[in-house]
Amino acid sequence: MSAEDIANVLIYLTDKKIISVPGATGPTAVKKVEPGWHFCQFYRDFDQLLRMVAPYVTEGLKNGEGCLWVMPKAVTRKAACVALTP
Repeated sequence: MSAEDIANVLIYLTDKKIISVPGATGPTAVKKVEPGWHFCQFYRDFDQLLRMVAPYVTEGLKNGEGCLWVMPKAVTRKAACVALTP
């Protein structure tokens, strides 16, 4: 997907009031989620990926939920385990 395609998707989602974009450097908040939706998250590096995903997986494990975390090859198992520890 090109940068222009991504920009067009963001503009569409903002126009439909599905997301709000408070600032260029701020996070995007999802306002309305419907059944069947899928999400993706963009990240700059693997440290940012770990900081985003680890709390979500940790909470699921605390709640006794089954969790499957598929990681890029560049992220080691050790780094993922360290990210899961409080």
